[in-house]
Amino acid sequence: MAAISPQQKLRLLFVCAALLLWNPVVWGQQMEPFEQALAAARAQQWERLEQLEGELADEAPVRADLDFHRILAKLPDTQPERVKDYARRYPHTPLADKLRRRALARYGETERWSAIRALADSPPRGSALQCYYHRAWLDQRPEATKQAGQDLWRSGYSRPDACTPLFEALASRGALSDDLIWQRLLLAFRAGNPGLMRYLADRLDSESVPHSELQRLYEQPALIIDRDPAPTLSTERRQALAAATVHRLAHRNPSAARALLESTRARALGLRDPSVRTELEQRIVWFMTIRGLDKNRAWRDQWLRDHGSADLLEQRARLAVRQRDWQGLPAWLARLDGEDKQSARWQYWLGRARHQQARPEAGNAALKRAAEQRRFYGFLAARRLNQPYAFNQRQPESVSTDAFADDPVLQRITWLRSAGEHERAVEEWRHNLYRSPRGQHPALAQLAAQRDWPELAIITALHSGARDVLDWRFPTAFADNFRNTARKFGLEPWLLMAVARRESGFQPAARSSAGARGLMQLMPATARRTARQLDVPAPTNRALLQADTSIRLGAAHLAELLQRYNGHRLKALAAYNAGAHHLERWLPEQALPFDVWIESISFHETRNYVQAVLAYRLILKSLHGDTTGGPTLALLSPGEKDRIQQPAASGDRRQLTRR
Repeated sequence: MAAISPQQKLRLLFVCAALLLWNPVVWGQQMEPFEQALAAARAQQWERLEQLEGELADEAPVRADLDFHRILAKLPDTQPERVKDYARRYPHTPLADKLRRRALARYGETERWSAIRALADSPPRGSALQCYYHRAWLDQRPEATKQAGQDLWRSGYSRPDACTPLFEALASRGALSDDLIWQRLLLAFRAGNPGLMRYLADRLDSESVPHSELQRLYEQPALIIDRDPAPTLSTERRQALAAATVHRLAHRNPSAARALLESTRARALGLRDPSVRTELEQRIVWFMTIRGLDKNRAWRDQWLRDHGSADLLEQRARLAVRQRDWQGLPAWLARLDGEDKQSARWQYWLGRARHQQARPEAGNAALKRAAEQRRFYGFLAARRLNQPYAFNQRQPESVSTDAFADDPVLQRITWLRSAGEHERAVEEWRHNLYRSPRGQHPALAQLAAQRDWPELAIITALHSGARDVLDWRFPTAFADNFRNTARKFGLEPWLLMAVARRESGFQPAARSSAGARGLMQLMPATARRTARQLDVPAPTNRALLQADTSIRLGAAHLAELLQRYNGHRLKALAAYNAGAHHLERWLPEQALPFDVWIESISFHETRNYVQAVLAYRLILKSLHGDTTGGPTLALLSPGEKDRIQQPAASGDRRQLTRR
């Protein structure tokens, strides 16, 4: 018999492992030791881990996790070479980069600068690690690291504690001059950070300005209209402080800020410089526009016509919608960039304006252009034209996934998902997807769909640009759970699925920067309050990452909001996203058409959220539920198309905890 090469032996092992993974009996036997071993490693129970490892195959996908925790536990004493060796042994897992970043942090905390130099030859991501990195290289690369450190210093916000060693070293070398301190103080003033202002004012060595004076200007920027800011300062610094004060006044009272710029006093304050003036005028115009202030309207609109950026012009078009200025709206839409101008949103509003101008042919032409797009406003346009929705669906191309049958990366992801390590599985998938050849992406998306990995199919479709392959972008996930839960709370399952699709992309372990968790992205406080109303135990933060818990509590919360707003999904979804206290401030005293009200929602995120969830619901229902796809598939109910305003009697308007 011919000898087997090492490569053939390794491939045979992977094939055997793949077969074992899909054997239900063996799978059940293997998963328990894996979960116990991972738990022991995380708890640093090394004797227990050693016992459990005897039950694992040498090539088990869990090895990367176990070695990760072993090395992590010994930081910062672990030598950099061992961290590098881990990356060489496990190149296909994001744990390598995570371990490197943890090592840099621990080396920095203990001021092991030589270890950082051995591990990192280029700046890492994130300001904390960058501060450690530049401190480590300060003596070896003085000019480059000094400049980088000064760039990190120039911020109106507090920097991480990790930056203290770098800043102290720069100060001891005379590299944090009085001018740099002054620059940062003004950045803190503009950023609205009085605590940092106080700290920096105390560090100024020359031409000091009393903190009390800075605080007065910060709290009452209108004082600058009648008094000179800090007259003891040099002309240059006094002018810079004046510009920062008017910058703040523009937010508080844009009309007063504009009047000051036009007065003779602007010259005395040094505000005639074209670049300074343009920056302040832009800020004034921004707040005049988003607040819909009528004072100085002619000046504002002329400034926008002469200088308006894409963002400002879009806000001006939105203001025209909010004010139902159907005569002026088309002119503002004509000033938008070509791609923005042709979007479903603005073609819909152009159509609405033309109809209001009694120009039905031009209005219908714009609505037809909007209706060609798979967007909320495209669907609204289709309803107005009484034509089928344009889902623009493309069937996935026929691709083979056989090449991934024994792929160790996919074995590892399979293992992680089956162990409930969904967050880790998503990290692994993203890590390898972004490094894989683009030609493999369709097969990977198809494989994720075949294995019922909905969140991974969505990630792959979006990353590869396959936005029209709706089977990948809008799969059904946890379908039985959504249907059963929806039935219990009197909800439509497609609406619940659409909320989860928008909130988390069907990722059970999703976490937001604000602290929301799980499929339905509930804030822990909202989840606990909802649990009390259901008379069930309050969930732990970890429990919110379980699909059944998240779906149940999310459904209960949404059902409560729908009951509160008489089944009106536009209002309930806005409250789900931003909180009922915000929604009730957004309800107008004078009734608005429902579509105008949507464009009037103050929060960009909530405005898009309401539209996306209702569009996603329509897509999901068309794909997996109602197969007609025609005019009978309603986007909104008749009641939701009514005009929206504050209720006649406030009644019980108790505040709900923000999600």
